[in-house]
Amino acid sequence: MFVGESSDLVPGEDESDPWTYNEAIQDKDVDYWQTAMEAEIGSMDHNKVWEFVEPPKGIMLGYFLD
Repeated sequence: MFVGESSDLVPGEDESDPWTYNEAIQDKDVDYWQTAMEAEIGSMDHNKVWEFVEPPKGIMLGYFLD
């Protein structure tokens, strides 16, 4: 949990936010989550929070699955 976040649910709500990409794209609010993810990635790109580099020789990159 981050500063300014709460784990409390809105009274009467049984749901919590999705924890993974797969949960988000299967959520009833998929359009909201897609927009939020695109905004976050755009912000990180704009703020240069990462740098793409070549992987070390012999290292294969793959995908993580839920």
